[in-house]
Amino acid sequence: MLKGPFGLSVVAFLAILFVGLAVGPTWGVGVGDVAPSFSLTDIDGSNHTLAGYLRSPVLIMFLTYDDATSISLAPRVQSDFQSRYQSQGLVVLGIETSGCESGDLSSFRYSTGVDFPLLLNGGSTLSAYGLSEGSFVLVDANGIVKYVAEGPGAGAYNPSAMGTAVDNALQDAASTKAKTWGQIKNLYK
Repeated sequence: MLKGPFGLSVVAFLAILFVGLAVGPTWGVGVGDVAPSFSLTDIDGSNHTLAGYLRSPVLIMFLTYDDATSISLAPRVQSDFQSRYQSQGLVVLGIETSGCESGDLSSFRYSTGVDFPLLLNGGSTLSAYGLSEGSFVLVDANGIVKYVAEGPGAGAYNPSAMGTAVDNALQDAASTKAKTWGQIKNLYK
């Protein structure tokens, strides 16, 4: 009997290889995937769900309240995206993934100056997305992932590429709203 790698028969090795290829490795969400839903509470006690924001693009920053990179990037996300695009319909959410207390995240808000919602207990959401802390995800108005930048580290933050994805998602959302409104108006002619 021919032996393959790891002392397995060639047939057994090929069977394991093909099953592994068919199942595939487990990676995080990718562009074109449906975004995993979540329901999380912010530092003020309000509940936030992804479904509650559909009809608007949502930019998610997975952060850790005591991580130097999160602390330095949050103000940039505030100025580059929250301040710039909020009036156009973009929702920015910071999802804290280390399981900190509300007071810790309040201190993070105070020290960084961000005003976008900061959500607590996002470790399971991070796992559902299959990403690492410090990652960014843009979900369009239909719940489809349009951009992913995996952390950790400041290299995940690419405001140019993220800005292009946000511009496209906002344009698509506006087009969908215009089509829907046109269909509604036609019903009442």
